[in-house]
Amino acid sequence: MKTYFFHFLAVVFLLTLNLTACKKAANSPFEEDAKTLAKAFKDKDAQTINDFLDYNRLIAQVTQDVDAPADYAKDFAQNFEQTFNVGEILTNPMYGERQYDFVHMKNDSVAFFREENNEGLNYVEFTFGKNADQKTVLRNFYSYMSGESFTDNLRRMYIMRLADEIDTFSNPYTDAIPQVMEVVKVAQNGDYKTAYNMLDSLPEVLQTDRMAMLMRLNLGHAIDPATEADAMAAMRKKLGDDWMIDFKNMQMHLADSTLNTALKGIDDFDKKIGGDPYLNLMRSIVYQEHKDTTKALEYSLKTLKSLPDNKIASIQTVAIYLGQNNFDKAAELFQQYKTKFDENLADIFAPTTYPEFYASEVGKKWLEENPTQMPSLPDDYNLEELLRSLNADSLMQEEAHDHSDPNHQH
Repeated sequence: MKTYFFHFLAVVFLLTLNLTACKKAANSPFEEDAKTLAKAFKDKDAQTINDFLDYNRLIAQVTQDVDAPADYAKDFAQNFEQTFNVGEILTNPMYGERQYDFVHMKNDSVAFFREENNEGLNYVEFTFGKNADQKTVLRNFYSYMSGESFTDNLRRMYIMRLADEIDTFSNPYTDAIPQVMEVVKVAQNGDYKTAYNMLDSLPEVLQTDRMAMLMRLNLGHAIDPATEADAMAAMRKKLGDDWMIDFKNMQMHLADSTLNTALKGIDDFDKKIGGDPYLNLMRSIVYQEHKDTTKALEYSLKTLKSLPDNKIASIQTVAIYLGQNNFDKAAELFQQYKTKFDENLADIFAPTTYPEFYASEVGKKWLEENPTQMPSLPDDYNLEELLRSLNADSLMQEEAHDHSDPNHQH
């Protein structure tokens, strides 16, 4: 039974995996290190990322105050670096496609990064420091999508593994698994209010656990705006001025089908973090969803100007031009994309899906000079599916699915 509980909580945990304007840190002593880290991500240089990691500190954060047998903790420490090749996990496509871009320094020691991954848009804080030898090291990193830091995540899994392997081990997290199972079961049956109230019966130590708070927030969102606001207020009281909460707030706003509500969510988060030009792409997608292609194009072009190397911004702009039958502009971007990325957009915007473009003079010429390498796509293929696969935000389309699983994180 314990093994079953262990795996169940692991699944629950994976399901949770994401006030004033910000003043960007000026003259941070770690800004150049953050840029070096960004280059390592771009080059898929796992070794440089690993060289930044302070493994001794990470291990201490994971194992401290956990009542584990001495040999167990020692074995974990000895095998940590081999077991958790962080650089490889963050850069190897076999662990999921992702792209990290340095946005700015949040403060003197925390670098604020944007992440585009298979699940959508995410932001990650990378915390730098100096070790005893005054070498710059990466002390931790914190994903807004999951709501937990790297060491928080590992610590939870470390505790669950102990519970799975040592019968005499006891911990509030693992001891509460039957209660967590019951909450999830009730929620999956659609009784979100009861599930929300059941969280109050969890042990005190879990009441303010990030996983439990995120479950409460998602259940509150599934119930009504007032309950969602209460859950979010509780998170702010516990976590303070944590930008992750503002990120979750943006996600909730984007899940709303109202144009102004969705835009307000983006605007509020943009102001909070001190600005990110990528959020103009989010605005473009929202406007496109609401059939305002003029505004959609305006914000897509703004994104492209600020982030010329962003593939999704190029694809979004081409999609709008094709939708407007502005084939000359679309063909210009086809050429720019191929020059910059050595990829053919005809492999994305298939002739079977955009026959009007390829029937035009510029479209015919493009296909003659750049034949598509992709097989013909089915008639029901559409751009929205493409943008989802390329990490554009699809929250509005996914809202119905979220209500069937309140623990889902966008």
